Amino acid sequence: MGQRNIQSDIKKLYAQLEKLDRSECRNIRNSKEEDFRIVTCFETFFQSLRNKTEHEDARSLTDSGFLLKGKFNIKNEEGQWESQSIDGDSLLIRAMSIKRESEPRSETLGKVIECIIKDCPELIFFQKLKLVNGKVKETGVTPIHIAIFQGDQYLLKKMAQSLDSEEDTKKQKKSLTEKCVDDDRLKGTIMTAGTLLGIASLMFNKTIFKVILRYFESEIDVTDNKKDNIIHSLIKYASIKPDKMDNIVKMVNFIVHCDFITKEDKEEDNAVDEYSNYFAKHEWKLRNQVKKLLLIKNKEHLTPLQLAAKRKQFSIFEILIQHEIYSSHKSNDGLYHQNSYDITDVETIPVPNEEKGSHDEDIKREHHESVLEFVVRHDTINAFRFTNITPVKEVIKAKWKRYRRYFRGWLVCHLIYMILLSVAAAYRSEIIESVPGTRSVTYVNLVSEDFFVTSVSIMGVIVASLYISIEIIRIKMSRFTSKSSTEAIKRIKSFFSQYSKNMFRFYFVLFSLLLIIDFVFALITAKEKFNKYENYCLIFSVLIGWYLVLFFVQVFEIFSFYTVLIQRVITDMFMFGLLMGLFLLPFSIAMFMVMQGAETDSEDFNNIPKTMVKMFTIMLGIGEFNVLFKAREPVLAIIVFVLFVLLTTLLLLNALIAVMSNSCTDLMANHAGFVATKMHHRLQKLSIIIFLEGFLPDKCCKTVGKVKEISLSYDKQVIYKCKRRIYTNESVHEKTDKDVDAPVEPVQLTDYKITIPSQEFLETINQHIAETLESRVVKAKKRKASNRKSQNTLQKRIEISDIEQSRCKQCDNKESNLFQSRIEVIETTN
Repeated sequence: MGQRNIQSDIKKLYAQLEKLDRSECRNIRNSKEEDFRIVTCFETFFQSLRNKTEHEDARSLTDSGFLLKGKFNIKNEEGQWESQSIDGDSLLIRAMSIKRESEPRSETLGKVIECIIKDCPELIFFQKLKLVNGKVKETGVTPIHIAIFQGDQYLLKKMAQSLDSEEDTKKQKKSLTEKCVDDDRLKGTIMTAGTLLGIASLMFNKTIFKVILRYFESEIDVTDNKKDNIIHSLIKYASIKPDKMDNIVKMVNFIVHCDFITKEDKEEDNAVDEYSNYFAKHEWKLRNQVKKLLLIKNKEHLTPLQLAAKRKQFSIFEILIQHEIYSSHKSNDGLYHQNSYDITDVETIPVPNEEKGSHDEDIKREHHESVLEFVVRHDTINAFRFTNITPVKEVIKAKWKRYRRYFRGWLVCHLIYMILLSVAAAYRSEIIESVPGTRSVTYVNLVSEDFFVTSVSIMGVIVASLYISIEIIRIKMSRFTSKSSTEAIKRIKSFFSQYSKNMFRFYFVLFSLLLIIDFVFALITAKEKFNKYENYCLIFSVLIGWYLVLFFVQVFEIFSFYTVLIQRVITDMFMFGLLMGLFLLPFSIAMFMVMQGAETDSEDFNNIPKTMVKMFTIMLGIGEFNVLFKAREPVLAIIVFVLFVLLTTLLLLNALIAVMSNSCTDLMANHAGFVATKMHHRLQKLSIIIFLEGFLPDKCCKTVGKVKEISLSYDKQVIYKCKRRIYTNESVHEKTDKDVDAPVEPVQLTDYKITIPSQEFLETINQHIAETLESRVVKAKKRKASNRKSQNTLQKRIEISDIEQSRCKQCDNKESNLFQSRIEVIETTN
């Protein structure tokens, strides 16, 4: 009986909340007596619960059966009673979910919420419930999630204080930070972040972010059900809401650079002290957690840096890779700079790790997704940006330095074989005789009879076997098998991107199959068991083999742009061919019908295939059109012809030319200061690196950098420990004219309040500037005068030294003459 009474009282409370909801929605204020009665009703109920020794009556507040199936009665606008469902909401969730048209929340509603928080803190833990296939499921939405969504830091602090007031709830408070929202109805919203800190991050509310860290003692590296941390969530949210990219970038900067530790909110000194004391005490712990945040992987085995590259979020990628955990610069003497980069996520070869896993991440040796493999699937502008980042650029450079000699050797071997194959094809096409009226022919040089032709054919089988083996090894290794998107169309588009070599893989396999089939049929033909084979496979193998030369020459800078352009044009041509077929087929059928019974000996319109070929030549402007006038209805034939020319030659062909011109312009354009030809060349080298490492074993692959073990610790406890690949290089800093005479960037004052000074202040400043300039002019004049005196003194000294020098020469001459005269005197005396 007591249980029924308590449920009846709870239903009355839900009815009171419904009244408040209606008044809030209509912005209608109740009378003071009515507001006082509502607040008193809640206070009396919870006071009675506290006074009771048994707590079984309070279980109805969180009883799932009662909350999901319970209903309460309330009068509608017409004064009639109607039934309302509780719908799985606790009293606190229902009170906080009341819609507010006016800000702030009404005083009555605020008192009711504070009463529930203070007197029944257990409801803070309670999640919203829902029925799924007849089973009760927790959605993960707690009152704290709702308060974060509403941006109500006051209620958040009240909840934290209420939980700290009791020992039991204080111990359970930390578990709230790990609870995640799990409701399919909230996908695509900020609630997809799951955790309290993640939702605060997606709200871009820095104050709420600090409240969760300070009062709920949340860990920065907390993850949701998908093991996504807050940076993962921000990157995924950027893909869903690209219009909010500016706010997302600011929030990433705020988290990564630990701006929440610094005193940046100077408007309220009390608020600054409230957070700064706590953050100053735990500064190193928080900073190490941020570093760990950038290194842990989610369920997709992606770090935030890899996820940013996969989702094409360059702005976030640039912030992350410039963080101290990925990039550090040291300068001992100011001349030599030592740059260290963590390229673990950039390198295609994973770091060997003996650990089987931990609670933070699942370490799988065979699964590693590199930034480089994502870049080759990007569009042009994004690919340019990512490959211009220093660590990415250095890895490509180091790898290509190793692979280029082998690749060029492969090019030489392929050219030699194609020359031999072309010569052998020419020899095999020579005919002795052909039977008139039949397709039977007799060739001069048959396989198994001519040594050169046979040798080239056997060589072709070896080459084909090698190419097919490479593809089998690639599929078995599955080194680069990541999905760039969940949508099938986007995956197909990225699979055949202009920098991906998947089309060339198809051409290599087709080339190999044609060589093998040609060899088999050629042997059968030589034994006269099958005399109708006319080297069909050989014809197409020669064409495809020479086309594959493009695969090799694309690594040369002079050809890199043209190879990209040809691949783009082939894609455009494919789409154009599909559209052209929609026009060519119906017009060919129409022309075939019109030309039946025509008075002509031409066989161009005998059947539909021939008619399609004739219409195609008409589209290209080749062939004669006089045959159209010999139709049974010449006017009808001319009408069909004119419509076909207008829709194909004038419309579709010109559209194709425009598309191809646009493709060329897009590829040649220098995006964001990048030189297009140089960037295409770098991307082509990267695509070849990915192609080669797709089938090479780890021992043959070039690995950049050295493996080092890093550990993050706080208070003598290791927070995170793993092996990373570090790349180090040294550079010489040279001070250029650009560094000396760098232009001063203009200061933007749009975000600041400008105070106009008084007239007296301006006069004082002007007088001070005038006196300063006058004193400087006087000093300059004195300096010039002293310089002139010093120059005159120096000139006199130079003249004196010249005189002394000339005098010395005269004296020397006199002394020499005197010495000569003395010698003459001595000689005469003798």
